[in-house]
Amino acid sequence: MGISVYRGGIITINPIKKDSGVFIMGLFNKKREFGIEEYCHYYYDLIFHPVTSGSLAGKEVHKILLDVQFNLLVEADQSFAGIDRNLFHTEMQSLQLELFSLAWMERFKKGYYILPQVIFTHQYLEDNGRLDVWDAMNKYNSVIGKTATMDNDGQQMTIDTALGRVLITSINESRWRAFKSYLSANIEDPSKPTEEEKIIVGYVARSCNYIGANLMKRNQIGSRQITALFLFRIGWDEDKELSNDALFRLAAQTLNIYETAKNTLKGIDLKV
Repeated sequence: MGISVYRGGIITINPIKKDSGVFIMGLFNKKREFGIEEYCHYYYDLIFHPVTSGSLAGKEVHKILLDVQFNLLVEADQSFAGIDRNLFHTEMQSLQLELFSLAWMERFKKGYYILPQVIFTHQYLEDNGRLDVWDAMNKYNSVIGKTATMDNDGQQMTIDTALGRVLITSINESRWRAFKSYLSANIEDPSKPTEEEKIIVGYVARSCNYIGANLMKRNQIGSRQITALFLFRIGWDEDKELSNDALFRLAAQTLNIYETAKNTLKGIDLKV
């Protein structure tokens, strides 16, 4: 079955099984303890820099893996060969960091773990000259936030229905409580924030978007919309049909990035 990509912001495909595994990056066999910045730096270096030790020293393993995934997509649909490979890398790196941040929120939950991770991520990307990745992450963050109040068809619920009214009210209240809590802990006078504090407000708002988000509920609608956005951002022509095989591989890759991040984070504890 072919499909018109991203029209209406959604992909039609059967749910992906969690063991469809196409992108696995296990890190530790035993649980270890890290500082927030220490672990994020370690994880991000695996994505953006060559390996520094061992038999793979000097090799850009992450890039090699992405090239394998790109080639598999071309194998499944020859028209994918027209996609810019470097853009594919950038968007996949952006998606991986954004899904890592969502998994981080789900794993650690508490505000004093969440906001520092977001701030460090931005600083790391700025230090490495990759704010293009941060900008792309914001697009995926917006879609992730919307999954909290999304119906089975990928549309936003409204207060016109009882379910929509209850869910929207609950999510908004939860995000507002977290927002106020973050602000009170990090901004001296919220009514007169400094320029630096205004930047923190942006980080806080971004963090709150994860509250209630769920890629897997309602027939994996969130995961499918993220996949659709990815295709849109790499320049796939929405009037073209992507083969079902290629679509399945890409959707499975998106899901496995998320599941791998969650499983990896289960293997660590954070130093307070």
